[in-house]
Amino acid sequence: MLRQSRWFAVVVFMANVLAAQEPPAFEVVSIKRDPAPKVPLPYVSWLAGERMTASGITLAQLIRSAYVSDGIQLLSQVIGGDKWVSVDQFDLVGKLSNISATTPDDANRQRQYALKALLADRFKLRSHLDKRELPIFELVTVDKAGKLGPQIKASTCTRVSNRPCVPFRMSGVSPDKDAMTMVTEGVSMSEFAAAIVSFPEILRPIRDRTGLTGTFDLTLTLSYPKNATTDTGILSALPEQLGLKLEPRRAVVDVLVIDSVQPPTED
Repeated sequence: MLRQSRWFAVVVFMANVLAAQEPPAFEVVSIKRDPAPKVPLPYVSWLAGERMTASGITLAQLIRSAYVSDGIQLLSQVIGGDKWVSVDQFDLVGKLSNISATTPDDANRQRQYALKALLADRFKLRSHLDKRELPIFELVTVDKAGKLGPQIKASTCTRVSNRPCVPFRMSGVSPDKDAMTMVTEGVSMSEFAAAIVSFPEILRPIRDRTGLTGTFDLTLTLSYPKNATTDTGILSALPEQLGLKLEPRRAVVDVLVIDSVQPPTED
């Protein structure tokens, strides 16, 4: 009888351990096709309480958000799939559970793990990573000692506190204006690198080589000629305002190849 009690205690203990190790997952996710095409917000936003939202996002952009830590920063690194993968837009709202991160990078990895599971479950995505040699940029600090510019500082916000971080936003974007401003809080250098790859002067994967850890609040103001389409001034603004610069390289980078995928069942 004593032996049975001990085995019962072991079974209960292991069950509790396994429950504590459950991977992060969405409690519930609403996916609706956006019937009116619009200028998309091509990123998933994470709000306080691990709430996820995405508006007017394509599947290709959602895949990019899920695999950005795997080096998938540009839509050109997502290969294959039918036309709707990069054209049809969706609105998503979800709530994540089982997050046990102790650092911002851990939290991002767990969120992306959950997004990958969502893609496999709701979009039936099957894919694999491959390699291509491509031109890239490396993000480095101008100052070898790591001193940063006047418009960036270590962040004091958290994504689960009473003062949640402000997600990426652009202001002053208009054909009749000659400046725009990027503002964000609580962003890691790898996240920032992924956020600027689509600027017309860049359009390459960016590897974070700054050596900076933690998260940052930053404001990046870009001045450019009216109606400009290929010059936002970001290459000169980065060192002046943030103390960062981009150095060109060629390197073997990851691409994600879509093997199969299906439109989701909306709810």
